[in-house]
Amino acid sequence: MHTRTSMKDAREAPPCWSSNSYSPDKPRNFHEEYHEHDRYMYPNTTGLPVRSFRLRGGIGFRPEAYRSLVRVSAIYDLVVTTPFMSPWTFTITLGAIQYLHDVVGLPGGLPAFESTHLLFGGLMGSVVVVWSLVRLHLGLPVLGRYDAVARMLFALWQIYVVANGGTPIILIFTVFEVAFGILQAMPIKRERSPEIGGSVPR
Repeated sequence: MHTRTSMKDAREAPPCWSSNSYSPDKPRNFHEEYHEHDRYMYPNTTGLPVRSFRLRGGIGFRPEAYRSLVRVSAIYDLVVTTPFMSPWTFTITLGAIQYLHDVVGLPGGLPAFESTHLLFGGLMGSVVVVWSLVRLHLGLPVLGRYDAVARMLFALWQIYVVANGGTPIILIFTVFEVAFGILQAMPIKRERSPEIGGSVPR
């Protein structure tokens, strides 16, 4: 006589691997659980336990290397954007950019900034600095994904400004935006084994 297995029983049942039976005392060649920080990047929504986390070859970053990349990009943003946080530092920074523009003799230029322009510049600087501190503190992979999208948008608007008469010095920042955007959009080398009843890929 067949009995119907409840979801509770299925969750408590040990997994069945393709080549070895599950045993609490048997050594395994893979990690029993994936890293805690990876839960945020790849959440398990099945309600079933995840039994392994394996890295594999190919193009992409290992999880720890990707976390370091997220923090490096955050440090870059802190260094570059902090001068734009206040009207006083913003004015000094704009003066330095204008001086460099004139010395090199580049085409285009910077417009005359008034109080309203300084307001929006300060808002942008404040938001980016806080966003950088969040990435620096947490270093979660999912934050790198969102940051990659933001950088591509920043690069798009910077190119638009230069194409419409802005100083080409802006393109120096664009290079870093595109570089960090591409790197943070690259895959993370990872592989989880199937849930209960599956087999570990070889």
